[in-house]
Amino acid sequence: MAISVEKLVERGLDAAAAAELAASVAELGDCSPVEAWRAISVGAVTPAMPFAVHQYVHEAVFADWDAADGPAPAWLPGDVADTNIAGLMASAAKASYDELYQWSITDRPAFWQAVIERMDIQFKTPPSSVLDETDGPEHPKWLDGAELNVVDSCFTAPDDSPAIIYQREGGPVERMSVAQLRSLVCRVANGLGEMGLGAGDMVAIDMPMTVEASAIFLGAVAAGCVVVTVADSFAPNEIKVRLDIATAKCIFTQDYNLRVGKQLPLYEKVTAAGAPRAIVLPAGESVALELRESDLTWEQFLSDNDSFTTVGGSADDFTTILFSSGTTGEPKAIPWD
Repeated sequence: MAISVEKLVERGLDAAAAAELAASVAELGDCSPVEAWRAISVGAVTPAMPFAVHQYVHEAVFADWDAADGPAPAWLPGDVADTNIAGLMASAAKASYDELYQWSITDRPAFWQAVIERMDIQFKTPPSSVLDETDGPEHPKWLDGAELNVVDSCFTAPDDSPAIIYQREGGPVERMSVAQLRSLVCRVANGLGEMGLGAGDMVAIDMPMTVEASAIFLGAVAAGCVVVTVADSFAPNEIKVRLDIATAKCIFTQDYNLRVGKQLPLYEKVTAAGAPRAIVLPAGESVALELRESDLTWEQFLSDNDSFTTVGGSADDFTTILFSSGTTGEPKAIPWD
């Protein structure tokens, strides 16, 4: 493996980091490319380094890879003993995967109780039973008597641990901590309340997969609202039919979509669909167009209050409305609880 400090610098590393990375690769000695990449990819190259560095090191490691064996691996799985399945098998005293599988279908209440405990699902009021099949398997009652809001289960990790690792178009890799995400989620939930929205109200999202979209989704669910998902690639008529089916009371969107340096209209399509009140996020530093009189910018919408007590409900309450493609007629609403 020939890793050049100069080429690492050309690809965006400073000289000290380039020398350290080259030295760590050299220390691997005479091992197979797969073994080398396993060691390098879990520590030597980091998300903070430019992608060009990752690509260069990967190509150097697999310079002699035989294409007849298929593409060189970019990701390698860890030890099977560290997987969630292996952990569940150990805690349930199941000697094999097949034994675990048989348990999951022959004693479903016990299996799902174990899964709930392992996932650390938070309840405001615990269920009287995990699964009641008194009326037959066609009519199961899941988590009977429970009161919960699934958002509470999303914030059990340490405050300073990463909640989301992300990269904006053309920007660096960034991290949002659990504490930062929770604060933003609470500001969204309070903002919805200040708009007069609450339990059972339909809140649409038509925007790219950003950290803000994640916070909006969680904030709406925290407030007891139901999230209506609309793809940001849809034309106005496709947006309209989904908003009409769901009777959405507001919609979160973005002024533009950024794609390979181009601005593609999004807010314009949403308004052309006759959408309800819109909360508009900027693709850049600030919203770059004029809004309808009733609409709000992201900054105008967000509450200053970053503390919120989630709204509890039953396990059967809807949290999300997805849609079928609509290729054979009107799209069909698919509710998730």
